[in-house]
Amino acid sequence: MLVVILADAEDIPRWTGNRRLDPDIRRAIVEDNRIKPDYARIRVPVVAVFRSTTKEEALLEYPPRNAEERAALDEAYAWGRGMLDKWESDLRAGVPAAKIVELPGANLYMFLSNEAEIIGELRAFGASVAK
Repeated sequence: MLVVILADAEDIPRWTGNRRLDPDIRRAIVEDNRIKPDYARIRVPVVAVFRSTTKEEALLEYPPRNAEERAALDEAYAWGRGMLDKWESDLRAGVPAAKIVELPGANLYMFLSNEAEIIGELRAFGASVAK
């Protein structure tokens, strides 16, 4: 079983305590967003769990005070949603049978914030491939 969990680049400084990242690690983080992984080489069942944000959640977290801020929020939301859609479509192109799960409102540590959902999805996935 392969579990793919993606995080946002904005959270990287928190992982490192703002220390300078090893150049190889930095390159892997940055290039991973530009280089399409060779998912077609995967020969095992795949479940991919992505955290996502709804437009309503974004508006609650960053309430715009004017039209300019609303336009910026709309643009940022569309960009983030577009990246998530790209990652999902890249995975589906290489592994058509992949199960993709989105967890709206989950935080970076989704295995903590959405523990029951993660466990439920993994159990259901495990049961589906065990047959």
